[in-house]
Parts: sequence; C-alpha cells; structure tokens
Amino acid sequence: MDEPTSHLDPAATGEVEALTRAAAEEGVKVIFVTHDRAQAARLADDVAFLSEGRITEHVPAAEFFAGPKSREAAAYLIGKLPT
Repeated sequence: MDEPTSHLDPAATGEVEALTRAAAEEGVKVIFVTHDRAQAARLADDVAFLSEGRITEHVPAAEFFAGPKSREAAAYLIGKLPT
C-alpha cells in the first residue's frame, strides 16, 4: 500500500491502521509505504528504508528505530535530509 493514510483525518487513519494490523495477523504480508515515522513504528515488523530509489537498510523495526546502520536512515530519523 503506497501511503494509504495520506490526507486522512486521525479517525480514518486509525481505521486503516486497524485493518492493516488485522490483515497482518491473518498472515497477509503487508508492504506499507509511509513517510510517517510514528506510523512506521506502530505498524512495522521490519523496515526496508529507501533512499534515492535504493534500499539502504532492511532490518527488524526495533533494530531500525534503535540505531539504523545506514547514513541515510540515521539522517531521516533525526529529521535531516542526507547530503
């Protein structure tokens, strides 16, 4: 799903997230694209971080948010664009 909650109000966003979680609990592999760090932290089991069209990191979500290995991901998590 590519940014399925973009431009939705908080209630609708919550509904989409609940449906996404339910699908994942049923065994559906969900690929959810978001720029929202908090949303990714709430929903992700693992993170594939893309920068300039390339995956720079693919790790379990807890590992990603605790300390990303790639320069690009580290910059993103502190709110900076990579140079």
